[in-house]
Amino acid sequence: MSEWDAMRIADVLTIAEAACCIVGIPTTRLGHNTTIGPYLSQEPWERDNGQDECHGVFHRVVEALRNSVKAGKLPAMKIYQGEYHHIRMVGDASEGCWEPVGDIDAWATLIDVDVLKSWLESRNLRPAFFFPPDASASGEPDYLNPNHPRYSPKLAAAVRAWQATEDENLLRGKNPATAMIEWLETRYKEFGLVHRQDNSKSGYKTGDRNGGAIKQAAQVANWMPDGGAPKSVANVNPPTPKA
Repeated sequence: MSEWDAMRIADVLTIAEAACCIVGIPTTRLGHNTTIGPYLSQEPWERDNGQDECHGVFHRVVEALRNSVKAGKLPAMKIYQGEYHHIRMVGDASEGCWEPVGDIDAWATLIDVDVLKSWLESRNLRPAFFFPPDASASGEPDYLNPNHPRYSPKLAAAVRAWQATEDENLLRGKNPATAMIEWLETRYKEFGLVHRQDNSKSGYKTGDRNGGAIKQAAQVANWMPDGGAPKSVANVNPPTPKA
């Protein structure tokens, strides 16, 4: 598991951790002295524009988050370092209370990740950590995105085969089902239309083309289930000239 994947497990982040994620720095690079404000270790960071000592950017993001939390614009579980006030002794133990003093603690104040994402979007900000690029970002629908948790290879194959028939040459002299079957037979590996295990009785092995799955995908996409070739200019006989 990468550092980034480990960070994505969290449902909540401290202000310091959130600032790291926004700037694009692993939280493992945070300093360890929590008695002072959040800081980064001294290594330079490799960013899109090359080597960049991004301490300044990090500190500005920390302050922006802290100020928004203090102003109530960004909901958070606020934690203060506070002061302990002794009230009385109970036996050998000191009984007292903590009084919030000073600024909120950016090392400990917690922000819900979903709340933070909504707050960022309201400012037209989409840091890559919180909004990783995916198929939907390029306009591709979820059902064609292989990384989507509900991706169906057979559905994607049916849609792609249907789209392929925009090419009139693919349909020339054929009904849609036949044309799409032939198209999928040359691309079956792309859509995972293969057998998942060996079957000595049927004579196929794992990874061999699955003709049944190809036929099913073509049937789903077929807009002429009653058969016949689609009408086109090429299929229309010219009128017989009069003598």
